[in-house]
Amino acid sequence: MDSHLFRLLAADLSLLAEDARLEKIHGPRPGLFVFTIFVPPRDACARTLPAVGRASLHAPGRKYRLILLAGRRSPGLFLAHAAPENPLRPAAQVMFLRKYCQGRRLGRALVDYPSRRMAFPLRGWPETGEKAFFLLLDLTEGAHCLSDLPPGFGDEPAYPPPALVETLCSKLQTKGEGPWRDYAVLTPLLRESLAALPLAEGLALLEDLRAGGGEVFFYAGTDGEPAFCSAWPLAKTQEERMGLSPLPAAGLEEKFAALADFSLYPALAGVSLISGRDFLARESAAARRVQEIPQAKAAKKRARLLAKLDREEERLKGMASLESKAESLKAVLWNHPRSARFSEISLPDGCGGEPLVLDKSLSLIENMERMFKEAARGKRGLGMLAERRKTLAGGSDPAVPGSETPLSGAVPGETQGRGRETGIRDIAVFRSAEGFVVLRGKNARGNARLMKTGAGHDLWLHAGAVPGAHVLVRRSHALEEVPEDTLLFAAALAAEKSALRGEGEIMVALLRHVHTVKGGPPGMARVDAVLRTLVVRPVTEA
Repeated sequence: MDSHLFRLLAADLSLLAEDARLEKIHGPRPGLFVFTIFVPPRDACARTLPAVGRASLHAPGRKYRLILLAGRRSPGLFLAHAAPENPLRPAAQVMFLRKYCQGRRLGRALVDYPSRRMAFPLRGWPETGEKAFFLLLDLTEGAHCLSDLPPGFGDEPAYPPPALVETLCSKLQTKGEGPWRDYAVLTPLLRESLAALPLAEGLALLEDLRAGGGEVFFYAGTDGEPAFCSAWPLAKTQEERMGLSPLPAAGLEEKFAALADFSLYPALAGVSLISGRDFLARESAAARRVQEIPQAKAAKKRARLLAKLDREEERLKGMASLESKAESLKAVLWNHPRSARFSEISLPDGCGGEPLVLDKSLSLIENMERMFKEAARGKRGLGMLAERRKTLAGGSDPAVPGSETPLSGAVPGETQGRGRETGIRDIAVFRSAEGFVVLRGKNARGNARLMKTGAGHDLWLHAGAVPGAHVLVRRSHALEEVPEDTLLFAAALAAEKSALRGEGEIMVALLRHVHTVKGGPPGMARVDAVLRTLVVRPVTEA
């Protein structure tokens, strides 16, 4: 994110969050912080905003989820509808932030935009006169709670004098050290724009940026959707290099108003839509890769098992072939004393003709009995091996995605969340062809435990108005789309273990809308809201 765009974003966020209460702080992973802030009704705040007219347009009493994604690559600060699930054990940095920041009110933010940092003064709720702390949001280093801000924080940065701008513009594209190094406001994107503009336009652009005015310019990608925003209009060469096209002003409010009022907070609303969409797409892809790891490991395990079965089959076939040798020995046994011992014995032409190798430590009778016994063991082993191979090939083994397996450990992708349990024998695990984990209760106890295992944004399926199993489709976050084939797969599983037995209606709901009935038997639930109803024909297990 360019520092000048961050300046506009920080101004919008400061206006939105001033006097807001910091309710929750989470850290799903290192470098990612999620803040839940509550903005009370403006008329209930004990202050007067500079722009009373703008403040009166704000929706009162609303909660926002603010996400800080820190790091050198693709940092961001934006509002989002959903965030990744939180770990069972929060990090030490998150616990420190909760101790000193959670439950406090946010004051007017101080912005150090060349370093892409902003700091909110923290006040008690209500005001207690305690020592002031600051919540520092840094796009590079993350979130911190400080008792004092660094010296010079928020001071006006240095801009190049007009006489030096022409020299800077002529050397902006060179690599290594350059005169622009002394001016932090000359970001790479701005340097590229200045190099493409005439000197007069470049001077005017720098003066506008120094004054802190201007507006946000939005650009669409190749698909026509908003993909980039800037604090100044990009040059044509930049648009061509980045594959962008200016986004018409018509319809901007409809696209960006989902998270914040576009007319009040254009930079915040635009960045939230673009960054939030890309962020959730990356998180969904990462969660899908994590879920695919057990599948890849299981596939390798099945390949090793099949190779082992091939070797075992050769050994058992060798044991089973001893039956013909034992029959040949039985045919010539009458020609020799019963206690005779030979290292090999000749067979007639009808019995193979080649000498039969024997164990000289055993008599002929004992050699024959041993051969028959080994052959019987080989036949039994081949029968058991065939069943095992059929199990592996049929997909009911843990190595086969979509097969039913006992919950011997944590379900893939279930390392975090509320009430997670492992080693549950009353829950069966499936995996759809699209890679989604699907859980189904095996009995009433499993149905009850299933409701504690999932997260609120997981999809819950059940046969309508008849007894049946609970089915849960796991999702990595609340906005993740579940394919229709996965829903039909889960609905078929629900119908199969229900009183429907054939075609029937399966209701789909969010798990947060499903509640256990107090005092009722295990597995009995009450559904407050149904998302949709599916009509399916249940599948038949092989």
